[in-house]
Amino acid sequence: SPSPLHPLMPHPYATEQLDVNVFLLLKTNSWAAILSRLESHPSEAAEIRPVTVRGGYGARVNPLYAVSERHPPLEVIESLIEACPDAASTRKVPGSQLPLHAACTW
Repeated sequence: SPSPLHPLMPHPYATEQLDVNVFLLLKTNSWAAILSRLESHPSEAAEIRPVTVRGGYGARVNPLYAVSERHPPLEVIESLIEACPDAASTRKVPGSQLPLHAACTW
């Protein structure tokens, strides 16, 4: 169960573990936690998952696209690109926009 100190982190006595990943952390703009997660799990920067994008519809995007809709600190963008350079040229499906398009739109 979630800890009362931080809703995304398991309670110290919990027997179940949450499936914490970059996509879960970005829902709450947990920038420091995202940076820490990318250090230990850099492969998550290349994942493509279905999400509801800021336009209000479902699309398959990578974490770079998803954070680009949320005004992240430059360090988060740099960390995602360092972990997965191809993320900057990976297009959203449907729509074919790049993460740069998301950053400029929102």
